[in-house]
Amino acid sequence: MIYALAGVLTLVFVGIPLFAAPSTATLALGAIAGLVCGGAIVRLSVPLLTVGASIGLVEYALAVLIAGGPPDFGGASVLAVALALLVQVVGFGSRFRGVTVEPRALRDQVRVWIGAAAAIAAALIVLAIGAGSFRFRLPTPAYPALAALGVLAAFVGVVQTVLRSEVETRSQRERETSHTER
Repeated sequence: MIYALAGVLTLVFVGIPLFAAPSTATLALGAIAGLVCGGAIVRLSVPLLTVGASIGLVEYALAVLIAGGPPDFGGASVLAVALALLVQVVGFGSRFRGVTVEPRALRDQVRVWIGAAAAIAAALIVLAIGAGSFRFRLPTPAYPALAALGVLAAFVGVVQTVLRSEVETRSQRERETSHTER
């Protein structure tokens, strides 16, 4: 299930820029990002996923530049939610690799992912409403740069959360191991 969900999220993440501005360059970057993310999913590697996601963000910035004008709010929002969930799903898979997870625990985790997606979507809506009061014209190259910075900031936040939870999980395992050795 982890692999399938991560694969679908990767297709969404890599596919949105292709819908925004189909071109040879976005297709090439999308293919590279998809292959690297696919390798990260197979290996359940968050660091490799970070590389693939970075390439995907460059693909999105290029698509916004090619499309000309401001990024589409809906597409950017779906891209941000897909990326955040992709990192969480691969992080979960890497932490529990080779372990049988009870269905109840997996259902609880899916609820957490749905809650995270809802929270991200709500934050994006609040930001969009707030941004409506700050209308000003920027040169066209500024739009993809701002879009990439926004998505990158969200991505960094998610990666920090996943890494922090991995450190906490390791610390818990070490404490449990030290208690069993006594």
